[in-house]
Amino acid sequence: FFFFQAEDGIRDFCLSRGLGDVYKRQLYNLAYIFFVLVGIFIHPFFFAFHLTDFLRIEVLQNVVKAFWKPKIPILMTLGVFIMLQYYFTIFGYLFFADHYKGRCTNLWDCFITTWDQTFKGNGAVGSFLEDPNQAEGVVNLGRFFFDNLFKIVLAIVVINMLAGIIIDTFGALKDLHQKKNNDLYNICFICGIDREKLEKSSESGFTYHIKREHYMWNYLFYRAYLESKDETEFSGTESYVKEKIGDYDTSWFPIGKAMCIKDEEEDSNEKAELLENVSQSMSELRANLGDIVAKINTIVDQTTNKH
Repeated sequence: FFFFQAEDGIRDFCLSRGLGDVYKRQLYNLAYIFFVLVGIFIHPFFFAFHLTDFLRIEVLQNVVKAFWKPKIPILMTLGVFIMLQYYFTIFGYLFFADHYKGRCTNLWDCFITTWDQTFKGNGAVGSFLEDPNQAEGVVNLGRFFFDNLFKIVLAIVVINMLAGIIIDTFGALKDLHQKKNNDLYNICFICGIDREKLEKSSESGFTYHIKREHYMWNYLFYRAYLESKDETEFSGTESYVKEKIGDYDTSWFPIGKAMCIKDEEEDSNEKAELLENVSQSMSELRANLGDIVAKINTIVDQTTNKH
């Protein structure tokens, strides 16, 4: 039961995504047990692995995917970031080595210091560097351009590019999650008719429709039934469905159709017929009223002549 727990259905909170997802959960469960045993017999710190259980929440999974899915653009942007860091380090090593407070004795130390101070000060590396020979009230133009270009290009532009990639991916995943939930909970899996139409046109409603009339697992059970039945005993309908399944053809599904609601074309034909009947009745009524008015006028004339 622990490893092969059955899925409750596509409309439940924990959604099935196929056998690949099942295998991943089995590996995760094995790792779970492994770290339990290691935590018991070696060191309790290994129990920290079980905090990853929070990542099974789909919202948190989207946070992780926002970093993992755009990994190529993120790595390429990081490559640009490192390249620019290297260019600025070379410039700083050649012209401002004495401003690094003794931490720029060679190019490697200068690069590590520049990288380290990029995120620590409000002005990036410029807030760390100090000119030992700067006179009071005199602006070092070289440092002015170096500090500001470093801050704008690296600490603002490139870092915001990375953040933009991650935020855009998270927003796309969130929209996809909402769309998927809307499809799962508001559209019939079998016929594709949405909740609003079923609620308006059907007396039974959407929930009854997906649980009774178009219960999706009944279609799976029907396929299993056909697989287990001898083909020589098939009825005409069963032979037709079996052939469609063999051809990977889903046209035997009632796509866009349901017995609980009327077809739109049939409904429009009924309305047209009703309008025609009403128009014909109005014409007959108008003709009858004309005859009645004529008879009334005749009686009035006859009465007037007698007087």
